[in-house]
Amino acid sequence: MTEITQQPIAKWQLAMILRGLTQLVENADTDPDNDAQAILILTYDIVSAYLRCLAANQIITIGFDDLETALINFETQHGLQGTVIAPDMFFKTPQNNDDLPEWRAYVAQNINSYTNDWLQAYFESPAWQHQTTGITSDLLTFIFTTLAEKAYDSYRKTPKSWTKKSNYGCANWIFCV
Repeated sequence: MTEITQQPIAKWQLAMILRGLTQLVENADTDPDNDAQAILILTYDIVSAYLRCLAANQIITIGFDDLETALINFETQHGLQGTVIAPDMFFKTPQNNDDLPEWRAYVAQNINSYTNDWLQAYFESPAWQHQTTGITSDLLTFIFTTLAEKAYDSYRKTPKSWTKKSNYGCANWIFCV
């Protein structure tokens, strides 16, 4: 996906997109997580809808019909066509907090402080200064601080100890509900 994400959207080519999608499939195929295939399908559905929107609005130079044909062939080749993910996959509530360490205000405050410091350092970096995605610092701050807060509240995970399970659980619970 790096080949795609480091290019301006207007320069995305079909072969480049298909290589990126293939990387997603290969990563999911080698991931031991039981939810890897479900996450792959969800991710693919979102990315393919985004690509179709880009083509339909002529933001990329690939024609919509050419893209559609390529995506249908890709789905068939990689077994991505099929049933829609069950709605309960999106609405799982976070794990029961009974067996977690006690929630501590000073830890939550510390997480908030250093995540804000990280964000500030990023916003001052050349990477942020030269980004062209259109994402605002307010949106990125909201997403990152909300994720950090909920990961601690629900899983007692600090950003330094985040796991795929805590990130996935929080992102689905927060942003999909």
